[in-house]
Amino acid sequence: MVTNLKYIKETVAAVIISVTATCQADGSSTLDGLQGVYKYTFPNALMDNTKYTAENRFLLMPISPIAAYFETHLEWANGHSCDLSGIIDVQPQQVLTYSTPSIMDKTCTFDITLGKDRFTFSDNNGACRLISCGNRGLLDGIEFEYSLREQITQDSIKQTPDYIRAISEYENGGD
Repeated sequence: MVTNLKYIKETVAAVIISVTATCQADGSSTLDGLQGVYKYTFPNALMDNTKYTAENRFLLMPISPIAAYFETHLEWANGHSCDLSGIIDVQPQQVLTYSTPSIMDKTCTFDITLGKDRFTFSDNNGACRLISCGNRGLLDGIEFEYSLREQITQDSIKQTPDYIRAISEYENGGD
């Protein structure tokens, strides 16, 4: 009986280790721990030298083990901004990828890399910038440190127009 109990404990421990490793490999446990809104403020100005405080924001909310909702708002000089939101696919390489048609026969492929201590945005061909940014805005190379995270309430996010649109597009295959 003691031998069987030891075997059961070892088997349960092995299963727990396996499940934990699988979650870490597919990013689900990582994403759950990163759910939140990230934001910071900085001094900005208009062309007439009017000064104001700008705020950059990034929100991440897992919706399944393989997908998450994101939205970002970035501010640039003279009141220009970038606003992009949608459902991103979780890649095993710790990269989150969003893809949607852009303009000029391009495809917007927006990658969010999960680094050691920060998210890093990538808009390799600039096609995401074309559909989401003003003249002075860009998405490529933007970073948000994990330490900036604030808690969010999923229910309040699920009621926003951007979330409702993103879910509808995702469920309809981007149509």
